Amino acid sequence: MIPKSFLHTSSGLLISVIFFFAPACKKSTPQEPLPSPPPPTTPIVPKTFPVSVKLVGVNAARITWVPPQRSAGDTLTYDVYMENVAVALNYKPEDYYFGSLLGQKTYSGHVVARFPKGDTMSTSFSFTTLRGTIFLVDRDYNNNGFVRCYDLSGSELWKFQPPFESLSYTFLSNDTLYSFGRNRLYCVNANDGSMYWSKAVQNTPERPPVFIGNKILYMSDLKATALNRADGSLAWQSARYSINSRFVQIAYKDLFFMRVDYETLYAFDVNSGVIRWQMQPPST
Repeated sequence: MIPKSFLHTSSGLLISVIFFFAPACKKSTPQEPLPSPPPPTTPIVPKTFPVSVKLVGVNAARITWVPPQRSAGDTLTYDVYMENVAVALNYKPEDYYFGSLLGQKTYSGHVVARFPKGDTMSTSFSFTTLRGTIFLVDRDYNNNGFVRCYDLSGSELWKFQPPFESLSYTFLSNDTLYSFGRNRLYCVNANDGSMYWSKAVQNTPERPPVFIGNKILYMSDLKATALNRADGSLAWQSARYSINSRFVQIAYKDLFFMRVDYETLYAFDVNSGVIRWQMQPPST
């Protein structure tokens, strides 16, 4: 027979055990499976690389290119072809100069980039050389100015002669010819001699003009003058300087320099005509 006191103790112990383990026996809710990571993507590698034509003349041209994507440390070499003929193999620079070309002819070729493991990548290019021309500026027996254009064989291609005009400074920019008359600027198509436009100007150059961006700059009557290349209109003009003597004019980037009487050097803003600064250089 079990003592009564033991029964009481045992019952208390049993109840305590049941309540202690009851939370642990609670049914758990199953968790949702984690989403699978996205599959790795393969990087898109360009199949070509850019090749640019940087210079084209009558009998020469220059191309440059940007290297294709490559692994760190890889050294590329290039093969250059002109008209399907190899002109450079295992070439390492990133530009090529073509010489001894014919004028007014279209050339085509391609550049092959070679990777160390043997892979290759190719890009094509093409350009047309300029026509070889000679321009003659002169006057006839009536003192009227004209411009004649000849090819390299001496055949006359065209003639430009404004009526009752004496032409002075004439200069070429790409395929456009500019020529100053007595008080007028003429803009002519250099390919056929047709006139684009003419514009009256107050003062014509006393020294050869210079080009900076879209401006024609020159000195006349001791004034710095800037014309717009598009239509010959006046962009700006400086004040007149009282020193009546020789001067020097130079242009660089966005500045037009004028030195009067070899004493004061002025730096004009090409676009606005504002004097950026002035100075008197030392005499020695």
